Amino acid sequence: MKLEVASIEAPEFVLAPDYVQKERSYHPQYETIQDKTFEGGWMVVDNRQFQNCKFLRVHFVYSGGLFGFRDCEIDAESVLSLTGSAARSLALWKAFVQHPERKPFPF
Repeated sequence: MKLEVASIEAPEFVLAPDYVQKERSYHPQYETIQDKTFEGGWMVVDNRQFQNCKFLRVHFVYSGGLFGFRDCEIDAESVLSLTGSAARSLALWKAFVQHPERKPFPF
């Protein structure tokens, strides 16, 4: 699968459709990794921008920080684990969508 995705709070290195960049007084710290192939092992996603990378059987770990993937390929055997604020956000979202009287979301 070809991947083009980024966190919503996008710094300059991320392409996010319809995102209006506001003036910021801070510049987030991130690492750029480009033109590499990763096979097996663990990969922390937070505070990293991946460009033109290939991931084979990689176990991604995400805890809620900024991230970006541009022109990257990820195989079907790669998996994602959520921890920290990312896991808590998912738990909160599940609590809302699993409410027995919940109507379908309009989006």
